[in-house]
Amino acid sequence: MKEVKNKREMTSVDDPIVREVIDRIEARSLAGIKKYGVSMTRPDITTEEWIDNTIEELLDAAVYLTRVRCDLAIAKSFRRKV
Repeated sequence: MKEVKNKREMTSVDDPIVREVIDRIEARSLAGIKKYGVSMTRPDITTEEWIDNTIEELLDAAVYLTRVRCDLAIAKSFRRKV
């Protein structure tokens, strides 16, 4: 993996949304390193395990998005009645 010498060069963006995503990724990385004591370069997880972990995370995301969609439908229905 190529090492970045200047972190700001890599993450300098003008888009505030992209900047927020980058900041959140950095914060999650630091939290993960603090919690687990290793970075994402950890060799103890196989490729198959990374795939399984990703599938589990995406399934969770699908549940969260479905919940939000239900909330939006309820709010939309409520606004029509008012």
